[in-house]
Amino acid sequence: MVIGIDFDDTCVNTWQILEEKYKKDYPEVIIKDHENSPWDKEKIIMRKHMAEIVWQVNIYDGLKEFLNYCKDHHIKTILLTARGGEIQEIIEPTKEFIRKNNLAFDEMVFGLDKKGEACQKYGVDLMIDDSRRVLDDVAQYGIKTLRFGVKDDKHDYVLSWCDALLYIMKGD
Repeated sequence: MVIGIDFDDTCVNTWQILEEKYKKDYPEVIIKDHENSPWDKEKIIMRKHMAEIVWQVNIYDGLKEFLNYCKDHHIKTILLTARGGEIQEIIEPTKEFIRKNNLAFDEMVFGLDKKGEACQKYGVDLMIDDSRRVLDDVAQYGIKTLRFGVKDDKHDYVLSWCDALLYIMKGD
């Protein structure tokens, strides 16, 4: 089995950090959820506050245990993230963050625009992501999807990495 895993707001709480920066840098911009964030402003914030965005995030509880379980059970995990697409300079610090925090991904792919195509290319059987838009794209390729952190009536979902581990164990 091969599992694709998104990074931002699936592994770490990136939006919480970005939201704080929005309030400081663009107090007039009201954003109801991160999927509707204006990308032009978000890029400026990400470049300006890159160190905080990389190093001040928190890893979601249970992620390390999930990755370790996968490794112990010969389930390949691939980090599939859009991070680094337009902001290449964030890739190496992110890799360093992942190494320093012992997140045991078997492979990492950055700068993805079309995750459905990437999932097909890397032989992903299950994609875990917080974005409905991304999962809709992935599902078009016949790949199983699991939405992280948000209840969903269209995709299977889990609200935590503990739930994700139970989900995987049922199928293991």
